Amino acid sequence: MNTKIEITQASLKNFKKKLKNMSKEQERKLRNAVIETALLVESDSKMKTPVKTGRLRSSIHQENSSTTNYQYSDSTGKSYNGYLGGVKEKLQAIVGTNVRYALKQEAIHSYLSSAIAFNRIKFIEKVKKILK
Repeated sequence: MNTKIEITQASLKNFKKKLKNMSKEQERKLRNAVIETALLVESDSKMKTPVKTGRLRSSIHQENSSTTNYQYSDSTGKSYNGYLGGVKEKLQAIVGTNVRYALKQEAIHSYLSSAIAFNRIKFIEKVKKILK
């Protein structure tokens, strides 16, 4: 399945203008949409993550400007610090892991990239609705 999203210079200018001129209510709704989408990406990617000890699956999480720490443990009870470094911007979130072997597993199973692709269109539609 291929999804084509075309971004022209004119549409990007229009989008930047709408972001600059949005109301506090629109900003609140947009922040909620960003966090909600990040949580969906987190959840969807965890469902597709391969499991041996559970460490990789447990380590996947979203961070937003309110996140200050992330602790998790694997199925053996060993605890880890999964903090990704945080997000400074209110309208930004990240979903990921700091497990060393995650990149290799992502290349084999595409658990994170497929979750992002699955939720991308829904997020774009939410943003359009908020900014119209």
